[in-house]
Amino acid sequence: MFGLTPICVVTVMVGLAFGALAEPSQVGICDLQTRTERFDPDYVRVIQANNAHTGQALQWADVEPVQGTYDFSGLDLSLKQIQETGRYAIIKLNGNDKPDWLFDIAPYHTNTTWDTSVFDTIGIPMFWHTNFVSAYSNLLAAYGTYLETNAYHAIISGVRQNFNPIGTEHTSVPTEYRDLSQWFVPPGVEQGPEYSASIVLDYKNAIVDTHIERIMPHTFVYIRSNIEDSILETNRALFESGQLGFFHTGASMEQNQVFNQDWRYSRYLEFCKTGQTRGFCEMAGWFQYLDKYPATAFPKVQWNYWRLLSDLHCGVSMSGFHYSTLFSGLFGEPEYDASWQFADRYLGLHAEPSATPGAWVALRGTGDNYAGDYNFLMERLPGDTSTEVVNIGSINIRYGAWARSLPAGGTMNFSVNSNVFAVGEAMTARVVYFDGGTGNWEFRQGGGTAMTVTNANSGDWIEAETVISNSANLQFVNVGIEGAVFHMLELNRMEPPVVEPALTNVFTAADDTFIAQAYPDQNKGSLGFVRLRSDVGENAKTILVKFSVGSITGKIASVKLRLHSIDLEDLATVRPAASSWAETAVTWNTRPTLGEIIAGSHAVSGKWCEWDVTAVVTNSGTYSFAIENEINGDRDFTSKEGGLPPELIVELYDAEGSYRVWTGEHGLYDEAADHTADPDADEINNLLEYGLGGSPTNGDSAAMLPTFGSGLDYVYRRRSDAGLRGLDYQVITTTNLVTGTWSTNGCVETGDAEIDAAFEFVTNAVAMDQPHRFLQLLIEMD
Repeated sequence: MFGLTPICVVTVMVGLAFGALAEPSQVGICDLQTRTERFDPDYVRVIQANNAHTGQALQWADVEPVQGTYDFSGLDLSLKQIQETGRYAIIKLNGNDKPDWLFDIAPYHTNTTWDTSVFDTIGIPMFWHTNFVSAYSNLLAAYGTYLETNAYHAIISGVRQNFNPIGTEHTSVPTEYRDLSQWFVPPGVEQGPEYSASIVLDYKNAIVDTHIERIMPHTFVYIRSNIEDSILETNRALFESGQLGFFHTGASMEQNQVFNQDWRYSRYLEFCKTGQTRGFCEMAGWFQYLDKYPATAFPKVQWNYWRLLSDLHCGVSMSGFHYSTLFSGLFGEPEYDASWQFADRYLGLHAEPSATPGAWVALRGTGDNYAGDYNFLMERLPGDTSTEVVNIGSINIRYGAWARSLPAGGTMNFSVNSNVFAVGEAMTARVVYFDGGTGNWEFRQGGGTAMTVTNANSGDWIEAETVISNSANLQFVNVGIEGAVFHMLELNRMEPPVVEPALTNVFTAADDTFIAQAYPDQNKGSLGFVRLRSDVGENAKTILVKFSVGSITGKIASVKLRLHSIDLEDLATVRPAASSWAETAVTWNTRPTLGEIIAGSHAVSGKWCEWDVTAVVTNSGTYSFAIENEINGDRDFTSKEGGLPPELIVELYDAEGSYRVWTGEHGLYDEAADHTADPDADEINNLLEYGLGGSPTNGDSAAMLPTFGSGLDYVYRRRSDAGLRGLDYQVITTTNLVTGTWSTNGCVETGDAEIDAAFEFVTNAVAMDQPHRFLQLLIEMD
């Protein structure tokens, strides 16, 4: 296959030339654990989320059992276990259980029955008292120091800010308990002021300020979304710049399902959904929503699913659930797993249209709050005649809490965020519908029918899919069903094909040994290990390894030298070595000549360590390498006699596969991905776009075409690794478009210059010996 640029003409007239100028670890599902739910990998392992997190809770009483003495060792243990499972952690420091000494320095109320979040049996301390504020501020300072210096900083996604006044969250003191005479004052402690709204606000301001000063420099801080407007405005710049985020502890199917929380969600809609900062939502407890919606109305499986959709709609990046209170025994159930996996695909991508796997609309009724559909980078357009329906189908299926019914002859129109898909990009359209009644409905795209579905009145929720290309005018059309019921339209980006190298050759070492400076005439022969050591004290040890590389057919893409480390934890370097040595004879005094360092690697104990030696291995033949270490002390690798021989991994390039990866990245498949196809209709076919670095879907490739420089230089773009990709570029010329023949005569490459890591400019001198000369750039692929 080949591609040809448009013809350029050069006319020589009195020396004048005329020519054509042509980036989470911060998103995912989080299971929440309290002090009494120590980390248990057995119950969190079933979450198949890409970025699974664990919410780890501390209690003040555990961390500071003695005033001024802080113990975070329990958290270290939990973080170590979390790290070993490959997960991330969000930490919260709770105050349900406060240390006994706190009741010696601050007044407290002995009646604890008015707040069930309090674990203490002594009482409820006066959180607005100066001594309490000072003690909690000191704890936060120690907390910040721990976060700065602990060994597990890399897996901590953030800290959940807690006020810890009454229990963990509550600040309200009932009127009947506010009289100061009811508050016990410990000996030597002054009575505090009376409770008031202004005192509560002062306390909250102080605690938020301390989190900003002490915690925020070391990790991300999630601030409670129910903070007062004045606190929000004081710190608005930190939220707008993404330095502070929000969290919320009552997430449910609707914003007001547990109690009136829509004002909390206003912070998510303003700051999180718009991509200014991150948001975390913790589910409400199962028991909390039964007052509004009995279990017979919305079963757990639907509550779980629609709660996740609500989070996604509101711009939540991390969604937390209570394993022990709601989902015990339900992991592994297909409907629950499918809900979490769906959410995990989209969490955190609401403000990154080009990175999201797709877009969707979950159809609802007017609702309580939020009223209307749940949307993710797509929306249902107003004006259709559909109506709300609830409790549709089996209670064991996640979809049926809400849906919309479209009457016969009705249409439902959708609009997708223009930044999600490229023009003409292929995608999968997934429609979730209820199979009720008989007749047909259609999914239309661009005015044409993309899919016709016949209902069979099975009473089941069904998913229908078809492949379409990105365009406007997406519609559901009810051709003749009494009421066609729909739950969701989802558009999924098609995954580009994963193309492996055409062939991977693995060559094991023919010879391997090591030589020791301290024993210059001793041969180490065929031991089960090979050893490194620096030359400190003239005690260096160098590894020698040799390979016989057989016949290679194709272009080499990469070559890696691999050795299995036994205990190396430091930097080792590789040099090419002369191949004249023999494993059973070589010594330090007869060591081969070494070349310059070609690669370095940081090896890890018990792992395969790799060095890139592509620059040295260019064809079949014998290749020898020396491995050296700059760190004193013996470091060992496994030899071929030890069962894990050194390896040379030679990968050959697949030219067509590389091209197919490129078309897949642009959403082009089948005929649209052919070399000669022109999906963006800019008269530049795919192969030319590929070779010149253009885009096959946006019609802007004229800027990629060759240009003329000064002095009749013809300049074009070329891939820097053209040879590996099987691409050949030639400038061909003719002096007569009717009777002339095209050849490489009349144009000579004179130089190249780097554009970036992937492309270079190539300059060609055009001969001036003819009155007219026509030029084209020919790109061919093996």
